[in-house]
Amino acid sequence: AVFSPDLAHVLMCAFDCTAALWNSESGDFVRAFYGHESAVNSAVFLSDGRLILTASRDGTARLWGASTGECLKTIKCHDHYVISAHFALQPTTSSSSLAAAVYYAACAVS
Repeated sequence: AVFSPDLAHVLMCAFDCTAALWNSESGDFVRAFYGHESAVNSAVFLSDGRLILTASRDGTARLWGASTGECLKTIKCHDHYVISAHFALQPTTSSSSLAAAVYYAACAVS
């Protein structure tokens, strides 16, 4: 589990193919991130909290809107597990560079 940059939320990954966001003060469920086809191994926030990156045993990494739960991009790395998710760039980076960094971050650690 990881805290959001503002410490308002806790992001947890699960074997039920989801990541889930919880309010860190009240403990209330906020939203789930659905779309992976196997367990979610890792989930992280972008440093400004706008985006979430998940890594799954289904061989994909997914980029999500943190406030909406919408899957913005699915990256199929290969047929093996994607073990860990990490952002390599700051939030001021262009979206095309961010997508490339997400691909590198997701697939390099598989």
